[in-house]
Amino acid sequence: MKTFWKKFIWTAIIIFLSSLFANTDKVFGIKEGYVVKISLDDLIPFIPQFIYFYLFYYILFIFMVFRVQFFDFDKIGKKFFRSAVFLAVSSLLVYIIFPTKIIRNEIEPENLSLKLLYYFRLSDTPFNALPSMHVASLTLLIFLLKKYDKKLYKILLIPVLLCIVSTVLVKQHYLLDIPTGILAGYLCYYLFFIQKRITWELIVNFFSKKEPVQDN
Repeated sequence: MKTFWKKFIWTAIIIFLSSLFANTDKVFGIKEGYVVKISLDDLIPFIPQFIYFYLFYYILFIFMVFRVQFFDFDKIGKKFFRSAVFLAVSSLLVYIIFPTKIIRNEIEPENLSLKLLYYFRLSDTPFNALPSMHVASLTLLIFLLKKYDKKLYKILLIPVLLCIVSTVLVKQHYLLDIPTGILAGYLCYYLFFIQKRITWELIVNFFSKKEPVQDN
């Protein structure tokens, strides 16, 4: 029962942070942002049919939180929740310090794909694009599955790659948002799952470290 409540609290924190950074511009009054568009972005075609892969991310996000419930909490689950919170908080700080903005193409809801994208954009502000949380979260997920669930990793690898590519094909992100998202996701994976010392303890020790008293 104690483990259940730990998982519940960590899950609630992740959902809260996800809602917060999705509305960073509204919460913190951000009205303008840097545009990180490069010349290669103009060469990327607009393919609205990829909105299905883009929206599939949210199913994967729910699945990711659900799947980790069945991992050993002390060995894996705790690291996952801490890495996810670290990713969310660090990305939130980036969004506040260096807000970015997407200049979106105008679309007309003429078919189902365009309608889905059109109505999604009505609720999704064009801010907080770098790093892409779609990409960062999926990167963390895929490396986690590769380490602890190779069968599921093989099943989800292609859908995850399509989700990542969809971010630029539906013009929800610029090209630079992808590598920065991959870097952010892998960095969290490395800090919490690869290095020998537990990152969470390093963070706590860093902020609680006391200055040594020098003798006169």
